[in-house]
Amino acid sequence: MNRIARNFRSTLLCAFALACVVSAATARPQTPSALEWDPWYVLLPIDQPGGAARIGDPRPVEEDLAKCFPGREGPDLGRLFQGKNAAVVAWRKLDDSAIVGSVPELGMIDFGKVMPKDVPSNDASAYLYRVVRARTATTVAFRYGYDDAARIWLNGKLVGESSRPGAYEPLADALSLDFIPGEN
Repeated sequence: MNRIARNFRSTLLCAFALACVVSAATARPQTPSALEWDPWYVLLPIDQPGGAARIGDPRPVEEDLAKCFPGREGPDLGRLFQGKNAAVVAWRKLDDSAIVGSVPELGMIDFGKVMPKDVPSNDASAYLYRVVRARTATTVAFRYGYDDAARIWLNGKLVGESSRPGAYEPLADALSLDFIPGEN
């Protein structure tokens, strides 16, 4: 199956505990019927020693992202991972209450609403995953914001990587995503 996944890394500058709003993605479908969006799944907090400076150091969950291409299964949403402070974490469906905005496909995600309250959010990663179905080959303008780094995969390929230490900047980065017909 074709899948899209995103990883957003955070350091102390944007602690989830501060309930800062982090834009996970903004993708505008060309027409309402051109794309169908499955729900978001989130995996957090994954320990990220060194914060944004170490974005290139892959985490175990990223092994699954390489499997997300046409004709193959996506990440194992039942797999358990070692999270921050040795917590055991698993993928879970993102509750709509964490999405800021009236259109879930276009909204921002407030990680403060899904972050465990007893786990510090500095030097931590959050992963997002969803399936997008395209009726035809479609290119989508994709804008995203993050604090302090982000990596974006589409159909098993790393298609975007950004690092900008400092404060959160909503929708500061952009790229085009080329969806193939079927699941992405």
